[in-house]
Amino acid sequence: MHRGTRFASALLLGASCQVAHAWQLDYLLELGLLHSDNINLDANDPVSQNVLIPRLGFTLSESGSAVQAEASGLIEFRDYLGDAYASEVRGSLNAVLNWTLLPERLMWTFADNLGMYPVDLREPDTPDNVQRVNVFTTGPTWRFRLAPGWRGQVELRYADSDAEENAGFDSTRLAGAFRLGHELSPTRRLLGNVEVRSIDFDNNTLATDYDRYDVYAGYAQTLNQFDMEFALGYSHLDFAGSRSASGPLARASLDWRAGARNTFGLGLAWQFSDAATQMSEATGSLHNPLGAVGIGHVDVSPDVYKERRIEGRHGYESARIVSAAQIYLARFEYEQVTSFVSQDRDDRGIAFDLAYRVRPLIRLGVLAGIDRREYRQTRSSDRDRHYGLYLTQQWARHWSWRLDLTRNERDGADSSVSYDENVAYARVTYTR
Repeated sequence: MHRGTRFASALLLGASCQVAHAWQLDYLLELGLLHSDNINLDANDPVSQNVLIPRLGFTLSESGSAVQAEASGLIEFRDYLGDAYASEVRGSLNAVLNWTLLPERLMWTFADNLGMYPVDLREPDTPDNVQRVNVFTTGPTWRFRLAPGWRGQVELRYADSDAEENAGFDSTRLAGAFRLGHELSPTRRLLGNVEVRSIDFDNNTLATDYDRYDVYAGYAQTLNQFDMEFALGYSHLDFAGSRSASGPLARASLDWRAGARNTFGLGLAWQFSDAATQMSEATGSLHNPLGAVGIGHVDVSPDVYKERRIEGRHGYESARIVSAAQIYLARFEYEQVTSFVSQDRDDRGIAFDLAYRVRPLIRLGVLAGIDRREYRQTRSSDRDRHYGLYLTQQWARHWSWRLDLTRNERDGADSSVSYDENVAYARVTYTR
């Protein structure tokens, strides 16, 4: 986790440069007791176990003239009371800090994305198959005006990627970008982008270095109830050893706030990508029903792939009902393959969380989700399902409790990775 300390240093540096504005800190302290009837996620020899889980979470923000920052983190200690596994610490951090050195001209950015990911995507998420992965990014941004309505931007970035177990993933990246924007109106703008990246892996016996070039144009519009942004262009990759790959780059996002109760979102992507890029763009998910440090379902490898993805989301809130839903479809076709087994696959999933306010401070909820990964070469598939009930109450200004009853199931291509698990989880939370 030493990369995360770099971002902590950046936060302290930013705070020392911005004493006139107060940083906003919110945090939670939580103590939970989890019972699983199959803590080892084994189809033939399940182990029943209780786990004590103290947890600390925080959000930190600042929007001053010199420093703008957003950070959220979660750290938990898992004590397996029956010694099925050794005690462990899990953590996550998503943070960005922009430090303005020259107003409206020069800014320095620090970003860090720390999370828990599987060592092997095809295996169950037991403690033996979980690792910390970190992507740290930093560099300057220079902004300038070319003419009325025209703005330019030059970016330089250094990134360091590190995984606890998958050594082939570790790399350093240098990137540069030139961006040009034209304001058509206060709510509409055109964008042009040229990006160059050089990826240097720490171990060249496990991965192949490459350079990437992207050229794309975009359009963005921001209204009271509707935001739209899309980009279209082309990408070219040169791998060490004279091999290359090229293809289209297309992205789009739509957000519609349909009144006071409903929100809708849609995202589309057709592009080259890789695990480090995907992790640095981490977003929230409903596939973490217990509020714990989530395990991201990303193949932690150095391999480059063509990604085609569509995802949608919906949120609803009334006096009695609160709901959220997500759905996605994705295809991954690998250009650079270091594994002996093809990872080309189709992913799809759906999840929802529906809560009813029994009383103003008491909620009763149901949740469910399913993810399916189908490996295209072998036509084998893994299907993960979870569904459950929960009851939560805010019983004082800073205090709340929650009880979850959840069932997790996996139908694996290999019966040795299939399992059923029933979980009961009770927790008390102090929020400040």
